[in-house]
Amino acid sequence: MRNEEVVRVFIHGFGHARGSNLYIEGDKLINYTTIIALRYSDSIVMNENHYSRTTKVHQNRIEDFADNLIRVNERIINALSRGDLTLEEAQEKMEEIRGDE
Repeated sequence: MRNEEVVRVFIHGFGHARGSNLYIEGDKLINYTTIIALRYSDSIVMNENHYSRTTKVHQNRIEDFADNLIRVNERIINALSRGDLTLEEAQEKMEEIRGDE
């Protein structure tokens, strides 16, 4: 399956799909071994860290296709995926981080 289709399947919650190195594992969209997006309730939480041109293409597609998008960094998306943070806590932490920049 093409990577663009994998992103669409993920955004719409249709289940499992796999591209070249992009795949869905439960509520996670993973590129190689990095979580780049997480389906959380009615939102899509996207890892906004920059890794490569290809990952940026995936992130751009997520931005294009997702209606309710929340951007967080890699540390926070990993904590969310483990259940260490609620979505509200993640958003508060990102507001703190962005306020420090």
